Amino acid sequence: MSACAFPEGAVVERLVDAATVRVEVVELVDGRRVVRKLYSFPRLEQRLRGASRHSWLGRPKGEREAANLERLARGGAAVLAPLGWGSRRDRLGFVRESWLVLPYLERRATLEQILCGAAEVPGAGEEGALWREVGVSVRRIHDLGCFYRDLRPRNLLVAPGDLRWIDASKSRWTPAPLPRPLAAEDLAGFLLPLDLAPRRAAQVWSAFREGYCDFEDLAELEELPRELGWGGRRRLRKCVARERDRLRV
Repeated sequence: MSACAFPEGAVVERLVDAATVRVEVVELVDGRRVVRKLYSFPRLEQRLRGASRHSWLGRPKGEREAANLERLARGGAAVLAPLGWGSRRDRLGFVRESWLVLPYLERRATLEQILCGAAEVPGAGEEGALWREVGVSVRRIHDLGCFYRDLRPRNLLVAPGDLRWIDASKSRWTPAPLPRPLAAEDLAGFLLPLDLAPRRAAQVWSAFREGYCDFEDLAELEELPRELGWGGRRRLRKCVARERDRLRV
């Protein structure tokens, strides 16, 4: 991974278009296609809100996300390793834009698309096998000491025998492996918002645990919050409410 100039090119497809982030498939002048993720902060209140974290002090958001993905990739985690990153600051030192460049993978469904029926389970089509593979991928992330904080179905690209996690801008690191309470918080924030029917939730949790190789002492998915302290439970309640609202849209 290395710093790079803003990747210019023709926008082929816009994947995300939000207030401060835009994700696009771009065809570069040499004909290659890449994914360009741009964080922008055109308004003063946006820059001030993140001043202590990424828009003045601290690392620009695109650079931080790229560094997290690169570190995970070096450790053998199933992530989409970045091709490059960059940022632009104004004369006061505020970050106006930061970006990262990711490989473009064709014909990749997200786990969210599979869960809502917009795409099929890849390969043999067995949902249990997919969830075991997801469990393996998350365990590797946690074994590296990474508290991902954005394990979401929309952030997992799925192809037969090949999973790739994206969007690691919020990830934090601890001495490896990740402590059990943080691992439980990551898993609960990932799985509880899915709001599955009881029988399917039990099947998903069983298959996931088989791949993750831990939490065998928790027979039901709903027991995960017991592993958290007060702060973790508070964060989890907000996370579950936010993600369930999003999935209903």
